[in-house]
Amino acid sequence: MEQIGTPEGHKLEYKAVLPPPKALAKLIASFANADGGQIILGVTKKNGKPESVGISREFKVSTILSRAVGFLTPPPTLKKRYIKTDGKNIIVIGVEKSNNVISTVEGEIYTRNGKEIYLKSSSKSESPKSPLLKPLMQNLSIKNIGGTQALAEFNNHLRSVIDIIDSVFETYFISDVEVPAHSQNGKVLTRLVFSSIADNFEVYMSNILYEIYLSKPETLKSEENVTVREILSCQDLQEFVEYWARKKIGKLQKGSVKGFIEENKQIKHLKVLTNSDVNELEMILQIRHVFIHSNGVVDEKFVRYFSSYSINDVFELSLKEMFAYISKLVNNVNKIDLASKLKFDLGEV
Repeated sequence: MEQIGTPEGHKLEYKAVLPPPKALAKLIASFANADGGQIILGVTKKNGKPESVGISREFKVSTILSRAVGFLTPPPTLKKRYIKTDGKNIIVIGVEKSNNVISTVEGEIYTRNGKEIYLKSSSKSESPKSPLLKPLMQNLSIKNIGGTQALAEFNNHLRSVIDIIDSVFETYFISDVEVPAHSQNGKVLTRLVFSSIADNFEVYMSNILYEIYLSKPETLKSEENVTVREILSCQDLQEFVEYWARKKIGKLQKGSVKGFIEENKQIKHLKVLTNSDVNELEMILQIRHVFIHSNGVVDEKFVRYFSSYSINDVFELSLKEMFAYISKLVNNVNKIDLASKLKFDLGEV
């Protein structure tokens, strides 16, 4: 039987909760690309000492494990076992050392050095080629280390968007970051890119709720009504958790960050967003709204947030202004992520 008290190391890692599939995939790949090892779920580390807390049997671990393996190529060899210790359900995932390099579907290769997981190689560029974009990037704190899987996915999308801007910078932005694009194609690209960034915030909020629900299933309890159709359309609790996390961003999609926070106690109780933060986020979503629905033509609701504009004006953004909004978005996401990780004991990637 596994010795739960054994310290973590090159071939052993404990997780208090069931990680999301992508986070679990990276962890599995790191063992497979090193010397193999074991992932033990249901064990926390208090003051550096392993302690059994158990894993809820309500979640189908096999489903999440199968999805995690689906993010890897070629598939690694795994063995899963349930054990009981101190009356708690513990799950042991054995990962065999792979003869072939295991990569994620994004082309990332993870491995281990002692207890540390690190990215061995990736096709993603780390910094923009255009010298005019580099100063704008300096104010962005895009770091995955110590963050949740939700943060990692948020940052990966953001890097991809910045790569797109970088690749077409001289074509559409006339080598000037302080004025909006002049060409029609540049204007359209600006609207699409900014809208994608705002959408990415919504995806992050859905993903962080999903991680919270996985970590603390009891936080799903509320007075909200759930229809029989909604329940029966989900095969198991795992699928319902995913569905519910997506549904909860409805207020955000309507541009109401304040309404979203009031409706989701998990985020509200973090108490990390000031009134100023909430207002900034709502401004970003209002820009997204006019970019998507009216090609930048200002409406009555937009004017409430941007009083210098009048109805039917056309709202445009320079790259410098866009990156200022991105910086505000990143800072708020980082605050939410750190607070969520600490309060709900979420796993790191």
